[in-house]
Amino acid sequence: MKKTFRLFLIVLAIISGLVTLVKAQDTVLRVPERSKLDSLNSVVLNQKRLIQVFTPANYKPGSTDKYDVLYVLDGGNWNTGLIKQVQRFVEGEAYMPPTIIVSVLGIDRNKDLTPTHLEGWKTSGGADKFLSFIKTELIPYVNKTYPSNGDNTLWGH
Repeated sequence: MKKTFRLFLIVLAIISGLVTLVKAQDTVLRVPERSKLDSLNSVVLNQKRLIQVFTPANYKPGSTDKYDVLYVLDGGNWNTGLIKQVQRFVEGEAYMPPTIIVSVLGIDRNKDLTPTHLEGWKTSGGADKFLSFIKTELIPYVNKTYPSNGDNTLWGH
């Protein structure tokens, strides 16, 4: 019980500290180590989508090791920075395996994240297509291009 409470306090402190680091949406994180800016042309969305991929600290190119993948929506802004900090801590405490983080950089979050069209929000209502993009294009692309073990998690709104 004490360990869980201590873990909660540490995560809360990390989150509180990161709130001051909030950046504008769609800004690529400037973390050169273990990250790669990548893209794929989406047929479903009819546009090029950028992703930023962060490999685990113990990743060695050419290795046969495979990793879980965590997909972060609204990537590039504070979500990715937050999840990278939490992941680093939780992995360090042996509660989470080494994980690839895929930051899905946003273009129009009103379009991507709303399931129905809303009056006054011109581009809203594209969540079905965005989800289809994730399931049929992004995940297969990451599985083919990076050392994924097929165990995926989605983080975001």
